[in-house]
Amino acid sequence: MNPLLKVIGLMSGTSLDGLDIALVEIYETRGNFHLKNTNFKTYLYDEQFKLKILKNLNLDTSKLDELSDLNFELGNFFAEKVIQFCHEENINISEIDLIGSHGQTFFHNIKNNHAMSTLQLADGSVIAQKTGVTTVSDFRPADIAMGGHGAPLVPFLDYALFKKLNKNIALQNIGGIANFTYISAHGDNLIAFDTGPGNMIIDSLVKKLSDGLLSYDQDGQWAAKGQVNNDILNELLKNNYFDLKPPKSTGRELFGQQYSDIIYQSAKEKNILPEDLLATVTYFVAKTIFDSYNNFLPQLPEEIVVSGGGARNLTLMNNLKELFISSKAKTKISTLEDYQINSDAKEAVAFALLAYCTVFGLTNNLPKATGAKENVIMGKISPAKNYNRILLKNNSDTLLNNEVTETRNILSYELDELNPIEIVELMNQNDYEVVNAVNNEKDHIAEVLEQIIISLESGGKLFYTGAGTSGRLGVLDASECPPTFKTDPELVQGIIAGGQKALTTAVEGAEDSGIQGRNDIKEKISAKDILIGISANGKAPYVMEALNEAKNIGAKTVLLTCNKLEKLEFIDYIISVDVGAEILSGSTRLKAGTATKMVLNMFTTGAFAKLGKVYSNYMVDLNVSNKKLEKRAINIIKSITKIDQNEAENILNKADGSVKLALLMQIKNIEFNNAKTLLEKCQGSLRKALNDN
Repeated sequence: MNPLLKVIGLMSGTSLDGLDIALVEIYETRGNFHLKNTNFKTYLYDEQFKLKILKNLNLDTSKLDELSDLNFELGNFFAEKVIQFCHEENINISEIDLIGSHGQTFFHNIKNNHAMSTLQLADGSVIAQKTGVTTVSDFRPADIAMGGHGAPLVPFLDYALFKKLNKNIALQNIGGIANFTYISAHGDNLIAFDTGPGNMIIDSLVKKLSDGLLSYDQDGQWAAKGQVNNDILNELLKNNYFDLKPPKSTGRELFGQQYSDIIYQSAKEKNILPEDLLATVTYFVAKTIFDSYNNFLPQLPEEIVVSGGGARNLTLMNNLKELFISSKAKTKISTLEDYQINSDAKEAVAFALLAYCTVFGLTNNLPKATGAKENVIMGKISPAKNYNRILLKNNSDTLLNNEVTETRNILSYELDELNPIEIVELMNQNDYEVVNAVNNEKDHIAEVLEQIIISLESGGKLFYTGAGTSGRLGVLDASECPPTFKTDPELVQGIIAGGQKALTTAVEGAEDSGIQGRNDIKEKISAKDILIGISANGKAPYVMEALNEAKNIGAKTVLLTCNKLEKLEFIDYIISVDVGAEILSGSTRLKAGTATKMVLNMFTTGAFAKLGKVYSNYMVDLNVSNKKLEKRAINIIKSITKIDQNEAENILNKADGSVKLALLMQIKNIEFNNAKTLLEKCQGSLRKALNDN
């Protein structure tokens, strides 16, 4: 777990539109990043400064002294704009913990699909000293040192944000260069690379064709008036880059101004109209993106989420949609805005996250995207006046005693100001974390489930103990076992701090009594049993002392918690379901309660399914104690045996209300006593009894 930082991300890309600045609040729990982008702005370069940068991006016109100067000039420009940004957005710069800067790429040397070197300017030390904020910059070299391309880096953010979705999804960025991140369902496979040119080639030609009056094709309107020229298109598609297998990356070195000049000259010689040329290169960008998916992915994604300036080029977006439609793929094309994320801010947010990882010693490259041999920590730290504060946050218990359950959720700071639908949407969105958190603990849950089965098969009992919501959930799960599985009420028991009164009324101080926790368990539990202590923060004295007492008696002990804790000597198994901060800080009746109920459901449903209380997915051992359950029993008999209502009612009556015996009597055509003997012989397992010859 790492604490909340306010981080400014800086991005200046190949399009050279300007400097993107995003303020992001970030914290991390067990590999899951929680981000909130609160502010964003873009500051344009003035034309003279932009021309100086462009001159030095060209190998034929760049000068060493100018490159050296630009390193400082860009650093000063970045710092000035950070200060301006904070002033304009009413942000106290002294409260900013960190700056993450991509810098401006001047050269990225790729030979034979191997990165040889890279150069990003905008010195981090200049930014740090001018702003007073510790700055992380120069991310790419560490990845290149380990055999990677040093790019693309934004997929790290894509993976952090979208790995939890249970579908094959691609995050397509169309900036100066187009790149995507493909994440398979459940996040177990990732592919990311640069598909080729993006806005850079379109913008360059727009500027030439308009004699400098336009810098981009707004909404793709100019291209929409033209027709695709197949001769030019086919020439463009012959570039060897498109045949290279990923991981791969590219940049201005291959698809920069010189590339655009060649296209322009070829079109001029062929007397191609400006609108036709723009229609062609816009389609070319869409086509290279589509071909990358078609040629290099195991399957086309269910959804492509587009970001970057290209997301606003309607002609480009329509071309992309039509290519997927013509392939008969059922791929949905959407934008980041559909996920309430600002497309323009994405890359700046990514470098805020990368910087956060650097200062906390977390690896922040994706070898599957960059081709590196292993995970590394990228970025160089330039300390500023606030550096000691960063060190203190890195080493201190800033998250309220390091308890996830007590941490403030950055998404709900304005909870009291939201309207009803906003509250519902926010809570529903936050609850998605619960399923993934439980899934992350599936191996530990299954291990405990196996032990429960062993204990119950050996004549033992299952006990839950907890306080407050945790205790009530244990009692609830235990109380549902007799009607659902026709178990003895003593077989699964829930014990709550404060006793019966605590089920409906808060009994203050009950969870703090370790002595009572011991007393409540010691007369009930034996060495054959298993005790599951439920405590959201993992520290309730009532629960911990009950577990200690149970261990002394010889029972198996389990701690179910929503905090990351070390296993103590009196705990045999620990399940730590990290659901993250609650929408209402510290209110563990919310996500922690939902996660607890899910895990308890798995314990009892799984155990009794394996102990013969379930046939197929039918509740065949239910206790027919009311009209609803009687109707369910009859429907089960009808469904399995295919007999009618009257026959089902009749056989259930003959079986004395036992669904299992009724099924045996009907299917095997035997009398009640014979069915009872057979079921006992098969230890209550209907499946074994039906298969018995």
